[in-house]
Amino acid sequence: MRTHCGLILGIWVTGILFALDAAPLHPPVNLPDQLDKAIAGLSQVTSELAEAVKRFQTDLDREIAAHDRGFRTDSGRSIPGADADLGNGPSDEAETSRRKLFAARMIAARRPGYEPAPLVDSDHIQALILEARSRIATANNVMHQFLIVPAKELSSLSVAGLKAKRQELVKGRNAASEAAKKAFVALPVALSEADSAAQQRENAWDLMVAAMPGQPKTGPSPEPPPLLPVRFEKGKRITLIAEHCCRVTLTDSGMEDAQGRHLFYQEEWVRRPGNQARGALSGAVGITMLMRWAVAVNTSTGQHTLLRRYPLRELRGDFDDLYQLEDTDYVPAAPPPERSAPVSLPDLTSALNSVERSREDLRAALLGFRTQQRDALMRNDSLLAAQGQLPLDDELPNELRARLFAIRSRLAGDPVMLDAESRIRHAAEQAAGSVRLLEALVAWVNGNALERDAPVQDSRALPDSRVLLEALNRSDDAIHQIRTLEKEALAALPPDVPASGEAQFPALQRDLIVRIRQMRSPADATGTLRCREEVWRFAASVRGAREVNRTIVSIDLEPKSGRQTPAAREVKHYRIEPGETLEEIYDQNAAQ
Repeated sequence: MRTHCGLILGIWVTGILFALDAAPLHPPVNLPDQLDKAIAGLSQVTSELAEAVKRFQTDLDREIAAHDRGFRTDSGRSIPGADADLGNGPSDEAETSRRKLFAARMIAARRPGYEPAPLVDSDHIQALILEARSRIATANNVMHQFLIVPAKELSSLSVAGLKAKRQELVKGRNAASEAAKKAFVALPVALSEADSAAQQRENAWDLMVAAMPGQPKTGPSPEPPPLLPVRFEKGKRITLIAEHCCRVTLTDSGMEDAQGRHLFYQEEWVRRPGNQARGALSGAVGITMLMRWAVAVNTSTGQHTLLRRYPLRELRGDFDDLYQLEDTDYVPAAPPPERSAPVSLPDLTSALNSVERSREDLRAALLGFRTQQRDALMRNDSLLAAQGQLPLDDELPNELRARLFAIRSRLAGDPVMLDAESRIRHAAEQAAGSVRLLEALVAWVNGNALERDAPVQDSRALPDSRVLLEALNRSDDAIHQIRTLEKEALAALPPDVPASGEAQFPALQRDLIVRIRQMRSPADATGTLRCREEVWRFAASVRGAREVNRTIVSIDLEPKSGRQTPAAREVKHYRIEPGETLEEIYDQNAAQ
């Protein structure tokens, strides 16, 4: 994908546009005038982009100074700003992180009555980026006209003039492209890790260019879906800063309380060298510090405030691996609670009880699925034994055998197993919804405790510190337990099989590759499906040498009964040289 996008970008930006075009082209109409108009359009949009970004940054800094530096209540109590604790990473990244987070929260919390000046600037920048894309596409189209200038209309003077114009057009297109990249990265958009800001601009621009046609659209063919405006999916963690040793993320909860506070969660991941003494046996161990906060945008006052600091976590291991594994996204299908949720201690207790009930429901659904999976496998083994056949996957551990049985059951559409899966998903969605509400209430109640002297509608919203601390600790424990159970339950489900009917599962167990392919259409008259399963794993030959065994089994699947019967079996052996991996052997021989 990156290579493809880079190729497109190279074609547009470097001006290598003189490949033959299969579509017929009409004779040019006043090519010099077209060049002048294209150059002027590129120059104008480049200038407007630079000015719009400058205005956006100025207005954003002014808004941050007014609404993200904290404030004092009427009694003098100091309320911290949302980003008060930022800055544990490199110092030159602190202000960039603050700007990105503030802008993202502002865009996500947008509503009638809350539209600060930077929002208008952001809209203008996005419109100009789309305009730049259009101007670049128009310039590319003009460049194609050079291919069809009749020779009789050319003279040495006109050729020199057109060549100069072409160089000016290329220069203008490069400038417009660079301005669009800078403008795009100035906005709070999700970024991938890169070695430099310039590389991040390239990556971001690649994403836009990949969906943009090479020439202006003509005829009835549909336009590609627009990539702008910038939006944020509720419950989805996005990465706003992606550096080699630092990540800054934001999650929009999609919820507001009765005071109009829109709730967000943000994280800062910072890598630092490990302790050499503690890692003396295996070398220095990398330490990752994870800071997390619940923050709010008050859409009534415009203030961005800190609601709660979560305990600092130190994680040991590879920075990138830890970041990928620490998945804090909500289950997407979980509906957000109603707006104007109360923020009293009794409601917090009620939400906590709901989470605990959800945990029990999810645990019961997981136990039911595993029981159904085990019993179905045992019944199938007994039926095969009665026919004098070996159990399926008999050379593999029982846990893995059960997982493969469940994968094939999903491929067959076994209604009993599908129903057990559905119960897990439904229970996980219900649990996720209850967790979302509890975590939000915890943040809002804690925020109320910080603003004790603020007027409140309900006196219950001001519990004493001991009761509040106990409720917060119980809530944190319950949230951690249910999220751990959610991961376990969803991991127990069979992986999805693509619509093509073929899937590869290299991660089911170490040093094992499983490949399953549907061989017979579900429309078969008998209702039976056939799949081909391949299991690749290391083994020892009769002479003790290492080899890879490839076990190929054709299996008939009966959706109504859930029965799975081997129809054919073949085992192939491949010698493995020192240093070769299972993946290398698979790549060399899978097509055979």
